[in-house]
Amino acid sequence: MNISKISIERPVTTVMMVFVILLVGAISLMGIPMDLLPEFELPVAIVLVDYPNASPEEVETMVTRPLEQSLASVENMDTITSMTTEGRAVVMVEFAMKTDMDFAALDMREKVAMVSGFLPSGASDPMVLKMSMDFTPVVAVYVSSDRPLSELNREVEDNILSYFERSPGVASVDAFGGISEEIAIHFDQEKLSGYGLSLSTISQLLAAENVNMPSGDVSKGSTKVIVRTLGEFKSIEDIKQIPIPLPDRSVIRLSDLATIDRGFQEQTSISRVDGATAIGITVSKQSTANTVDVSDGIAKTLESLRERYPDYTFTIGFDQADYIKSSVSSVAQSALIGAFLAILVIFLFLRNMSSTMIIALSIPTSFFATFAIMNLTGMTLNLITLSALTLAVGMLVDNSIVALENIYRVSQEDGGRPSKEAALIGSKQIGLAISASTLTSVVVYLPIALSSGISALLFADFCWTFIIALMVSLLVAITVVPMLSSKLLDRKASVDYLKLGKHHYRYRLIPYFTRFLNWLTMYYGEIIVRALKHRKRVVVICLVIFLLSTALVAVVGMEFMPASDEAMFSINIDAPYGTSLAEKDRYMSDVEKYILSLPELEHCSIDVSESSSFGGMGGGGSSATMRVNLVPKQDRKRSVWDIIDATQREFENLVGAEVTVVEASSVMAMLGGSDISLSIRGPE
Repeated sequence: MNISKISIERPVTTVMMVFVILLVGAISLMGIPMDLLPEFELPVAIVLVDYPNASPEEVETMVTRPLEQSLASVENMDTITSMTTEGRAVVMVEFAMKTDMDFAALDMREKVAMVSGFLPSGASDPMVLKMSMDFTPVVAVYVSSDRPLSELNREVEDNILSYFERSPGVASVDAFGGISEEIAIHFDQEKLSGYGLSLSTISQLLAAENVNMPSGDVSKGSTKVIVRTLGEFKSIEDIKQIPIPLPDRSVIRLSDLATIDRGFQEQTSISRVDGATAIGITVSKQSTANTVDVSDGIAKTLESLRERYPDYTFTIGFDQADYIKSSVSSVAQSALIGAFLAILVIFLFLRNMSSTMIIALSIPTSFFATFAIMNLTGMTLNLITLSALTLAVGMLVDNSIVALENIYRVSQEDGGRPSKEAALIGSKQIGLAISASTLTSVVVYLPIALSSGISALLFADFCWTFIIALMVSLLVAITVVPMLSSKLLDRKASVDYLKLGKHHYRYRLIPYFTRFLNWLTMYYGEIIVRALKHRKRVVVICLVIFLLSTALVAVVGMEFMPASDEAMFSINIDAPYGTSLAEKDRYMSDVEKYILSLPELEHCSIDVSESSSFGGMGGGGSSATMRVNLVPKQDRKRSVWDIIDATQREFENLVGAEVTVVEASSVMAMLGGSDISLSIRGPE
């Protein structure tokens, strides 16, 4: 079956198919989710158990080792790594690539359930979590006000958090940096000993008194009343009047043993934004949700909150969608500029407007067909797929140019042939050649798409997008281009002027380019003649260039992901273990004063806590972090790396703590991990 012949003989059908492709592609383009990287599943899962107030040695003996032993028999398990800190045990299980993590997590839960009954009574229930890029919060919002911190915290927890939780695609919302009210009971130890009482006895009495219980129901005629026993404390006075029975059967009040007053819990974290005390809110998305869609939903939520709470200031600490949108937009603009330049170069060489229009029409047709297939296969519009499309812009027109040039050549033979006949003959002659050429490129990228490993997970969409674009361009070259050539190709068109109706517009700059091209062709011919006369010398020069290029590979260096100026960096303060929250905040305040004086600053947010968060896989000293957002790159003179170096030099001699300034990378934050991970092993 000759596809080219069918498309030429049925131009209306071909045109309608092109319109359908453009329509479906445009709809698909609007519906394709936008993200930073392709969606992929990491073959890693963790088990997390908290054992409060236990030393690392106790946690290791009573929690970590039983978990490791139970998980050692999990199917497809590759390695097990554990981290034990004060009050926490984290066991990480890495599986073989392409393992179904849903079944793996289920298998882990079954193994953990077998030993959960032997864990200490004070330990929390083991949590089995699949490692995912969704662990990283997509948005951080800081709420500040002139009101007291306790009142601000109460308003955030009682009302504001629910707005974010109702936003589409949100999985969890966490608040930090606030303080909560509490009822403090200060006992007199001498009185307790004198009355023969203990704290555990008092604790049991308080728990038994502070409860509401159902008490059945009472029926009277046709009426049924539910009875409840109300015992929860409503005021401090209720707590003071709790009766305490003594061993001699006498009764005293709790106020006789202790001083009871209302206060605040010990603050475990501190948050500030642009120097003002604030409550931090982090938003994590669902595994199936799109980052940009979730961010847009949060933006709408913030608009309604600003209207409802005019006295509160809502500041976005960071938003992953900002970098995603700017990056995707930049790559998309590059692709459009590349397509325009490709059309311009084609026109400069062909000097034929009808031929250029044929090629120009093939580019959007190929693009929109690719978008339709990407949407059908569930791909996202991200840096990887857009980079593939940008790279494919030049190759998309290769097949079309070859087909058009051959059709044009056939039309000039034998004194000139009709356009339809030239399209039939020309497309048939080169059909096999361009098919073989395209399949050769496809075969090069296919092994990468089908391979395994983290790189394959990341770049599989790149290869598939490239392959789809090439196959679509081949289909366009053997169908759309011959059909358009049979209708639009004008072999009598002049290369010196453009004819529009009765008017002729002579090209002014193209003759200069033509003369340059003729000179370059002549000079190239002379070089070829000289090279053929000195074959050995040319071969030696080529070998020397090859060897030098190979040696320079080591100088260039290698990196998993290139660095980019995201207008954002973070400052981490590592303080010795046991450093108080106030002391960490003092270190951070010194850094904050310097950052607030930067002319390139847009926002800075501070999070100080007593111990590192779950993202750090346990406890440790690194628990004071500042995130600095800079103005856009075009609005500042210094790059983010210049500012980082200056900040690092400013605090390299800070006494009592170590300051580390690192650039923020959205890609590496989503992938997780550090640049270098060092494991030290030895006897216990």
